[in-house]
Amino acid sequence: MSRNRSTSTSSSVWCGRSKISGSASSSSPWRMVSTMAEANIHILLVEDNPGDARLLRALLEEVAPRRFTFTQAGRLSEATSRLKAGGIDLILLDLSLPDSQGFATLAAIRQAIMHTPIVVLTGLEDEALGLQLIQQGAQDYLVKRQVTGPLLQRSLRYALERARMAAELRQKSTLLQSVLDSIADGVVVADHTGEFQVWNPAAGRIIGSGPSDVGISKWSSHFGLFLPDGTTPYPPEELPLVRAIRGESLNDVILLLKNDHRPDGRWLSVNARPLRGASGHIKGGVAVFRDITTQQKTEDALRESQERFQAIMNNSPILIFLKDASGRYLQINRKTEETIQLSDRDVRGKTDEELFPANQVSNWQAHDRQVLTTGLPMEFEESATHPDGPHTYMVVKFPLFNARRECDAVCGMATDITVRKRIEEERSRRALRLIRQQSALTDFTRNRIFQRSDLPGTLRHITELVARTLQIERVGLWRYNGPRDALHCIDQYELSRDRHLEGTPIPVASRPVYFQLLSTSQMIAADDLATDTRTAQLYGGDAPEGVTSMMDIPLYLFGRLEGVLCHEHIGLPRRWMEDEWMFAIATSHLVALAYEEEERTRAEVQLHESEERLRNLTGRLESVREEERTRIAREVHDELGQALTGVKLELAFLRDQLADVRSDLHERATSIIGHVDQTMQSVRKIATELRPVVLDQLGLIPAIEWQAREFQNRTGIRCILNIYLRTITLPVDRSTGVFRIFQEVLTNIARHAGASEAAITMQEHTGNLLLQVHDNGRGITDEEISASHSLGLVGMRERALLLGGEAKIERNPEEGTTVTLRIPLEGASND
Repeated sequence: MSRNRSTSTSSSVWCGRSKISGSASSSSPWRMVSTMAEANIHILLVEDNPGDARLLRALLEEVAPRRFTFTQAGRLSEATSRLKAGGIDLILLDLSLPDSQGFATLAAIRQAIMHTPIVVLTGLEDEALGLQLIQQGAQDYLVKRQVTGPLLQRSLRYALERARMAAELRQKSTLLQSVLDSIADGVVVADHTGEFQVWNPAAGRIIGSGPSDVGISKWSSHFGLFLPDGTTPYPPEELPLVRAIRGESLNDVILLLKNDHRPDGRWLSVNARPLRGASGHIKGGVAVFRDITTQQKTEDALRESQERFQAIMNNSPILIFLKDASGRYLQINRKTEETIQLSDRDVRGKTDEELFPANQVSNWQAHDRQVLTTGLPMEFEESATHPDGPHTYMVVKFPLFNARRECDAVCGMATDITVRKRIEEERSRRALRLIRQQSALTDFTRNRIFQRSDLPGTLRHITELVARTLQIERVGLWRYNGPRDALHCIDQYELSRDRHLEGTPIPVASRPVYFQLLSTSQMIAADDLATDTRTAQLYGGDAPEGVTSMMDIPLYLFGRLEGVLCHEHIGLPRRWMEDEWMFAIATSHLVALAYEEEERTRAEVQLHESEERLRNLTGRLESVREEERTRIAREVHDELGQALTGVKLELAFLRDQLADVRSDLHERATSIIGHVDQTMQSVRKIATELRPVVLDQLGLIPAIEWQAREFQNRTGIRCILNIYLRTITLPVDRSTGVFRIFQEVLTNIARHAGASEAAITMQEHTGNLLLQVHDNGRGITDEEISASHSLGLVGMRERALLLGGEAKIERNPEEGTTVTLRIPLEGASND
């Protein structure tokens, strides 16, 4: 008798998927115990020969009574149906069945149930055949004529045990596969030849591709692996996995991965170990790596930040220092080292008392405690004595917080303000001067310019103001004459005598250099005329007597050079300060403002008078036009109306005379009478449009109601009237003006609004007559409201102004346009 048993199972993992797949099924030997004495074994006996089936049962019953139960199937189809029902622990299979033969029988059974152990019964004693059966999934094979009870029992026990071990191995493989699939680190395993055996999903995600059998020598180029410098390809023989295959163990090897799949690059940290067999020989290597790109970028950023911080510290022109909460120095910058003549190493870990005199450190420490206590940045003025003498510093101190948001250190940045302190007194004096100057300008502007005082008085006030503020002996204002060939004195104030003087005109031809410079400069100034080389050129040998210093500011009016503001100092030479000539320039602007304000006031008065005359003329023209319309309407109605009535009567008489004589002429006369009637209606309409009779006879409110009805009948636009006045009596010209504005509003609605409805409201409001018309049309645009060519809108506004009121035209937020007319009701009576 010969037997072959399956003793090995593949357990490799490829690209994250195990070559051993699946798990223990419901019919797995896991539900059995390891010895047949511990449980009853249910066997499916697939045998079409009843005699052989009885023999097998008898053999097993003889060696193991009541330990086996059998289900017999004589055909393959019957066996597969039974297997699908479950509950089978082991299969005894005869390969030769009525509906299947040979390896096809074994394959069909394996397909029906994958992991239930199969022992094949065959009538052939053939080692090659047995090996093929084992390779096809059988646990063992027996030659029927060589089977004994003990042999059969042992074969079944071994088959069940091997199936149990295979199930355990599958479960462990599944568990290992789950671990490899779920961890975030990449895991790859290669054998000693460099062929990859394991490549988990994380490895594929990190690298961007799967394994490739390109050989160890091409790993660097194929996968895009570089040394930490980011540009040098990693030597293949130095790769961590290659070294692990050689027997080395490596930790935290940093390399750069950059390829077509990862063009932006990934930084990897790699750990590698050799894999050894039971005898200790190396079978391959395993590499575990993780993507540390974010960490690397953070570390790079931190390093760069530290380098920048150190560069700022070392190159800063101010003193920078750090102290812990107990006052011990943590760090000082290079400027501090140079200033106190101690190195960073000398001061680290020491307090102020250990380094500096006690009389100057108490303030420093008190300020440090304030910052630590409040947790807020603060600014202090501190003094220190250095080898070159005392210094004053402006020190900004702020707290530093640890990760727990605890204030555990103080940083100070000190700026040496010693030089600044020395000039503070001069700045204070200058500030006082500026305050006086600003106050003088402010008071002058408020009291003179904005009150629109007379121009000569304003100019005298300016010259006196400048002389007193700057303490200058003489300040004069000069302006070109009409031909612009000389400067004439407008006003000149003498401080020592407190008087205003007249001056002699200065011809342009007498000082050509001066006048040329005046037209191109912002200021002409000389601190000492006696020593200034320009004096002769500027004054043409005619320098002002007794004047030692001068400052002249060009005067521009309406963008044109029109004169000069002269400042003449008598006494010791005077150095003009920046604030002084800035003040002088400001006062020149005040002079220009005074002239421009005077000119503007004159123009405004003229414009107002012109508008008033134009408005009076417009009112008169409106009055004349209304009178003329009334006269024409009356003549048309009375004269033409009476004439047409006479014509109609004569035609009627003529028609009656022709009735029995000429029927054709009778009909012709009747037609002519109809035309006369139409003409009379047209005459009445023209007369009404020229001057509605209802306005003169019944007043404004009936006229508004009548016009709304006429408008609705003529255009089809529905008019809604809301009149909250029973009656109102206005002078004829005011009633006419309101009525004409109302007519213009309705005309605009009909022409431009595209409305279907207009709401008309008329009421008294706070002493005013309020007439408001709102339509539901397209709404007027801002451009149309402000357009100068919209004569109808302009006319409405002008009429309202003539009535002493206003006409407001605005677009509604939702739809349409609202026109509001408001006129005062002085001299009107209303109920």
